[in-house]
Amino acid sequence: MPLPAKMEPAPATAGGAAPLAEAAKPLLHISSREVPPGGMSYKIAELSERAPAICWVGPFNDSETLLNEVSRRCRANGVAPPSLAAVEDQVCSRCPPGYCRGADGRSATQPGAFSLGLAEVISGTKALLGWLAHGSVPDAQIAARSHVCNACPLNRPITGCTGCAATALHAVINRIVVKPLPSDAVLHACLACKCSLRAKTRMRLEDVQRALSPESRARLWDQCWITAEEGGETLRSDPRV
Repeated sequence: MPLPAKMEPAPATAGGAAPLAEAAKPLLHISSREVPPGGMSYKIAELSERAPAICWVGPFNDSETLLNEVSRRCRANGVAPPSLAAVEDQVCSRCPPGYCRGADGRSATQPGAFSLGLAEVISGTKALLGWLAHGSVPDAQIAARSHVCNACPLNRPITGCTGCAATALHAVINRIVVKPLPSDAVLHACLACKCSLRAKTRMRLEDVQRALSPESRARLWDQCWITAEEGGETLRSDPRV
């Protein structure tokens, strides 16, 4: 029988007692022995602004190793380390169904809050390509962008994207993907705009900028190639891709 999910204690009041009005939030916990697609990563929110280059930790293949590195990095930067339960809960928020269990000990059958389904990626990619006006960037630039996406925690596998179910998505992507590239192997979907990264990495910057809503821009990774190119930075191309 699966163990019940642990619960984070409610914050104490000034008198030392936990408030009765707010029940502790039940957390999701990793239950599968298989590594989730893309591995396990954790974002240290407290470092997002003052140290964006190190706020993301991972990916790792198990939560204990991830917790150890998160704790080490937190202590080195004056941040209180999270609990294992908090780390697993954040990891589960990005997992497809079947990798985590809920407060009742049952397997989570719904994708995490930050996972992506095929239908929404098709919709997001159609919206993105609606702004396509200037064709594709050179192959070397696509590879350099893909190198950044490969390290980005927002590069998420698409739930339900198998076999003939993905035909509709490929039909949309093929509006700009004239030929496949080796770098395509590391690209899934962008959680920020819920679109195909195979399509997005090929678009001219000015087209991508017009397609980005304020909400999508706010969700971009701190080291996204979009903001790097906007700042005039030359992207480093990974020779492996």
